Amino acid sequence: MVKTNKIQSISYTLDELRPIRSSVDQCRSYLVKFIEQYKSIDLLNLETRLLSRCVYKNWNARRAELGIQASRRTVRLLEQFLLKREQNLEQILIEFKSDEIKMSLPSRGTINQLLTNLEESSLLLTKIKRLSKTTVDRLRLECSRGNYVHYNILIMSLCSRIHFLVVALEKTQGDFCFNVKNLIKIFKKKSKE
Repeated sequence: MVKTNKIQSISYTLDELRPIRSSVDQCRSYLVKFIEQYKSIDLLNLETRLLSRCVYKNWNARRAELGIQASRRTVRLLEQFLLKREQNLEQILIEFKSDEIKMSLPSRGTINQLLTNLEESSLLLTKIKRLSKTTVDRLRLECSRGNYVHYNILIMSLCSRIHFLVVALEKTQGDFCFNVKNLIKIFKKKSKE
């Protein structure tokens, strides 16, 4: 079951906003850039292709079987990651809204929860990165022995592509979390009753 995080929005007067405006703009810019980079990394398509290839088994070579087992574990971890993938990014971005009198921003708790979710998903990314590299190494060895060469090469190429995409996504998430943590104090913790 996926936990749904509540997005809380807090109003700021223009006087409250004035001293933090540049930091708010910077934070919004980081969020826009992160969403663009996030969307550009399409793991879902690769996960589907890898899953469809991993329904077969290579019974002739133990090393290849280990490679396919590793690729299946990669698929399972990718499924977990995609299930946990932060769905609130664009909703949080929408909360950066203004009119002529006041501006609304996400609460500090909302931003903190986003960072927590991303850091938790980074643990899965680390496992996927390691497993995809293991799969590539095992299947490369098997391919050099000529066992089911075309099939092994196909899985190896998919896992290799996943590995490099995960490395890129891990860096993107890390940079975003680092940058936003430095700005988080500008956000109010909660609305004043």
